[in-house]
Amino acid sequence: MVPVIDIFRQVFESKKYTEQSPSPIFPSPDPTTLFTSATISVWKNRVLAGNPEKAFVIQPCLRTQNLGRALDNNFDPEYLSSFVMLGTICPVKEFTIDCTLRFFNSFPGLAEKILIRSSGAIKNDLFERPGEHCRVEYDTREPGYYHWEYGDDSLTGIGVTFAIEQSDGVFLDIGNLVLMSRNRTPIAVEFGFGWETFTSRLSGRGSPYAASQEYLRLGFGLLPAEKCLGDCLIVALKLFECGVIPGTGKAASVMRKALRNACFLALRNYGDSAIWKIHSLAQALSTNSSWLELIKKTGSVVHDSVEAFCHEVAHMKRHVSGFRLEKKIEGYRERYGIPEQF
Repeated sequence: MVPVIDIFRQVFESKKYTEQSPSPIFPSPDPTTLFTSATISVWKNRVLAGNPEKAFVIQPCLRTQNLGRALDNNFDPEYLSSFVMLGTICPVKEFTIDCTLRFFNSFPGLAEKILIRSSGAIKNDLFERPGEHCRVEYDTREPGYYHWEYGDDSLTGIGVTFAIEQSDGVFLDIGNLVLMSRNRTPIAVEFGFGWETFTSRLSGRGSPYAASQEYLRLGFGLLPAEKCLGDCLIVALKLFECGVIPGTGKAASVMRKALRNACFLALRNYGDSAIWKIHSLAQALSTNSSWLELIKKTGSVVHDSVEAFCHEVAHMKRHVSGFRLEKKIEGYRERYGIPEQF
């Protein structure tokens, strides 16, 4: 496997960028986000204070956008919920695109495969005529594609997205270069990409799941249901490792949803052997006895709820029909916590 992280570190250290320690999953200094979901979490306060420094970070990140659709049969997650992001920050007056290009040029043949998707609003201002280095297209996406928000009205970003051409001719996004402005005054430039996303698309495997060792440890392939189940389990484990237990309120609710989703997916995919299967998957992620007990307990609760729900519905169908039946089933779903997608 290409040592992407080593090359990233070498390139930016050679340009006098300082490596910063990664932020914890819960970014306590930033009340605008529940989890550390991008490298900007490490530097946001410095940028807001007006004193960004040249730095880079290798940051574990957690996002939960997949959880809401995990039980949807038509959902095929494109990006991991738990991933490693590599990112840099640089004061705007000290920035040149040379570091980014040097990083890409460290991989033979990559520059010829890169497409830059840019807004015409920043056509030549920031990136020193990027079309001289790589292919570039302007305004082929909706305007919001080129803009970034950071949870603070005074901080905005406009930038470009890098994409790599795959063997089928499709260009898949890998990362971004963004001009950050504070109160409309340019202040810093950030560059960032997901390690798994970059690695998978560099090697032509497309999906970041194909490069995630944590996910592949489960023995899964790239079927949508497998990705959703693995994703939910990994999110739950990350929160468990931070001391979160399932419950109500913020992180505890996310933990509860991730665990229950995982158990529902296991029941849907493995039927009667679901409890055993999800326990073996949990063990592949961690041998922590408390973690395994939590999985087993959650699986049993979900299994019992599904059985009770199915029993009630079967009984009701023998006596009720039409709209009244639909309302009764809806009531049973609420009582037993059964999602509509299941």
